[in-house]
Amino acid sequence: MCDVLTTIESSPRYRALNIANAAAIILYLASRVDTASRGEQTRLAREIFAKSLSELGEVSGVPQHRLKSFPMVGKRLATSSGLTDVQLNFLTGVFRKATERIQKLQERDSNT
Repeated sequence: MCDVLTTIESSPRYRALNIANAAAIILYLASRVDTASRGEQTRLAREIFAKSLSELGEVSGVPQHRLKSFPMVGKRLATSSGLTDVQLNFLTGVFRKATERIQKLQERDSNT
């Protein structure tokens, strides 16, 4: 049984490869895959995630001395989490919606 069936293009002179050569070629090609297509994080996604976390902390009333560490903490959380760009972007969207909602509630409270 096999989980995946693939082919490796070769010249007519080499119609068959031994398993070691085939594995080396497949591993080499896999190592060249772009990180975004593998579902890993980009630096930009981590930075945007950290910024949105900082903004949420600010509108939530986190003390200023703690807010200073939020960008670094956000980047470390993103890096160590193992989340993909898609997952980080989802959380960033949630943070932004929460930030907007808190701001609207604060505006409404200040107008009454």
